[in-house]
Amino acid sequence: MTENFRFKKKFGQNFLKNAVIVTRIADAATIEKNSLVIEIGPGAGALTKELCQRADQVLCYEIDDSLELVLDKQLKDYSNVDVIYDDFLKRNVLEDITVSFEKGKIYGLYGRNGSGKTMLLRAIAGLIRPSTGEILIDGKKLHKDISFPPSVGVIIEHTSLLPQFDAYTNLKQLSKIKKCATDDDIFTALEKVGLVGEKKKVREYSLGMKQKLAIAQAIFEKPELLLLDEPTNGLDEESVKRLKELLLKEKKRNIVIILASHNKEDLENLSDEIIFMDMGKVKRT
Repeated sequence: MTENFRFKKKFGQNFLKNAVIVTRIADAATIEKNSLVIEIGPGAGALTKELCQRADQVLCYEIDDSLELVLDKQLKDYSNVDVIYDDFLKRNVLEDITVSFEKGKIYGLYGRNGSGKTMLLRAIAGLIRPSTGEILIDGKKLHKDISFPPSVGVIIEHTSLLPQFDAYTNLKQLSKIKKCATDDDIFTALEKVGLVGEKKKVREYSLGMKQKLAIAQAIFEKPELLLLDEPTNGLDEESVKRLKELLLKEKKRNIVIILASHNKEDLENLSDEIIFMDMGKVKRT
């Protein structure tokens, strides 16, 4: 044991047979003391710390070397816990991807869940840092020349907005960050998604209404790059039609639009080019 941690490179299935699988802090709170092992995913430093307060063994899988060092530092006080890092289960979430996106086009990322679509959007948005290779935005290298794309609208997974406010107030609060959107821009975006004049607080929204607001927050600053992960989630047929019309109008602003979906039909009706992904790789375009 080094620094009170045990590092194992390989282990058999019997070791995992009685594992308790935990992916959220809310789940961690239910763990009983003396659990055999808890299995968690990547990017979970805070979660791991919570688990170490409750369990005797924590298995961190799909952890890269940089996060492993961070976890070492965060968890050094938990000498009673065996933190086991696994290289055996490591895999690249994105691998050997070379692709270019041109302005004035809509691109569709198609693939099953877990194919790497969302991770590619995260990488382009600057939310994750590739271990190799580079991402260029208008000739500037991400994470070197710029930290994030300078003009980007994003929906990735669940876009959480302030539940205590209505749609307008949420966008007004967001507009204070970059100070590039006017009140007219906010009203126009809400009108495009069918939420203008809506007075309900976000906590009272249906899934479809939350998705509409997420779309509005992605477009209201008129970004030059639009990254939308499963944008039709929760939308009814009429709202999907409205979204498609909206995106075609956005395309006319000569911007780059990248959509990710497991529904090929949605992409075929909109995209100038479809990029098929599987196991973190671009299979064909």
